[in-house]
Amino acid sequence: MLTTMAIDDIEVAVFNGAKTQTEQAEAAEQNARDEAKALRAAFAEYYGIDALSDAAAYQCIIDVRYEGGTESAKSKMERDTSALLAEALDEGEVTEARLSSLSHSGFANNLTISDAAFEDILNIAKENMKVSVPVYSVEGAVVGEYSFVRF
Repeated sequence: MLTTMAIDDIEVAVFNGAKTQTEQAEAAEQNARDEAKALRAAFAEYYGIDALSDAAAYQCIIDVRYEGGTESAKSKMERDTSALLAEALDEGEVTEARLSSLSHSGFANNLTISDAAFEDILNIAKENMKVSVPVYSVEGAVVGEYSFVRF
């Protein structure tokens, strides 16, 4: 069976229904804020501690999407969370399964998050960033949906 997706449906999903360039820019900013919340929740799920601030999570999303890339985002995440993560490590609050993803870089309360851990956290967040569009049959009936991450 041949299926298709409508470009209009994809644009609605990506830009939350915004039509003008100004509205689309505002929608992109709101999407980044929503994605930052997902990243912050993913970090808390991964390490078992809510240590990533809203501002750092937002900047991480902006870096991954537009600016400095994943290395810059990971660096910001490390700077923002190191003190709280180090304290959680000292108190045994970080799960043992996650200990190998952290390493000290020589200074007290200065931790490095492994590239694999950052990617895992990002992938957890992406599951909560998905949007869906309907999939149509050639006859025009909705036969399913396609989910994707906006960035």
